Amino acid sequence: MSVVFLSSCALPGLSIRDYDREPDQYATSDDPRYLDEDEVDYDPVVHSITPALVLNQQVADTIETGGPGGARHNERLDAEYKVGPGDVLSVIVWVHPDLTNPTGATENLESAGRLVQADGTIFFPFVGTINVAGHTIKEIRQMLTDGLESVMREPQVDLRVLSYRSKYAFVVGSVGRPCRIAITDRPLTIVDALNQCNSITRPITTRSVTVVRGSRTQLVGLRDVYLGDDPYGIRLHNGDRIYLNDTRDRIFMVGEFMEQKTLPVPTSGLTLAESIAASGGLNLETANAGGVYVIRGLVSERDMENEGVEATDISPEIYHLDASSIDALILADQFQLQPRDVVFAAAADLVNFNRALAQLIPTVSLLFQSRFIVQGR
Repeated sequence: MSVVFLSSCALPGLSIRDYDREPDQYATSDDPRYLDEDEVDYDPVVHSITPALVLNQQVADTIETGGPGGARHNERLDAEYKVGPGDVLSVIVWVHPDLTNPTGATENLESAGRLVQADGTIFFPFVGTINVAGHTIKEIRQMLTDGLESVMREPQVDLRVLSYRSKYAFVVGSVGRPCRIAITDRPLTIVDALNQCNSITRPITTRSVTVVRGSRTQLVGLRDVYLGDDPYGIRLHNGDRIYLNDTRDRIFMVGEFMEQKTLPVPTSGLTLAESIAASGGLNLETANAGGVYVIRGLVSERDMENEGVEATDISPEIYHLDASSIDALILADQFQLQPRDVVFAAAADLVNFNRALAQLIPTVSLLFQSRFIVQGR
């Protein structure tokens, strides 16, 4: 029977700190995995979810979203389209149909257009070869008008782009296949690009997207974009990539819930009450209603906007909710979760004992059966 008492010292329970973990013996000071334990604080900060904390969270969310006068500004939406190699231009010279459509094509209008060559030039009769790449429609129209004035009086020239082929933005990440979206004379925004990506076959559940331009990255909240209060004012450029990562915006429900699962965070946000309800609620037979925790800060996104890297925070914050009281449900409905939060429901003390006992009973029974068999022999 001594086995029973010795084993009872190892009853499972909830422990926040673990000092017995062996450090990585292969990690050195030159290894990015190396951490000097003297400089690392392992103590998490535990906050009780109170009305004051919920109110402060709402104020912080309001400041974070900013407005047109805050945060960063990229190029605004008033820039004109500039022609590039691959575009097809339609040049119309009034009263001179032989110049407008010299081939007489009527079925395929692009065959009557002027293809911008790889070197950025087009050829037009009586004007010759002109470089149009990097110029606006207005500038090219004036160039053609000036060239035709030597052979005709007051030429009337109209110009438009038949086909946009020189500039593209891309939608990549959590999509069926990467999308290539043509950039036209109409400013291409994030919403336009997402709407035109035909390989997005499921609702977008991510709260933010990452816009990659060259070596720069910027995290953009979709909630501000959809509500029309976009403080970023981003107009997509040639080669820009919109990266969707649905798996990043997840909440992890672990512990004594009816279902342990991961939950996507919609653009509108997710509260603690909604996450508990989506997991079927607390298991009334095993859960400790006074021990609901939100663990936050294992992965920080503070460097994501500037350098596109993630910083690991090993000193997380923990928010505690005593769900045994009715008013706690009101607080849970106001407490907003963040992507990568871990919601943990602790088990009741008696449950831990019962589980440990359930693991010990088969072993003890086997010992008694073995003893009876030996004595019988």
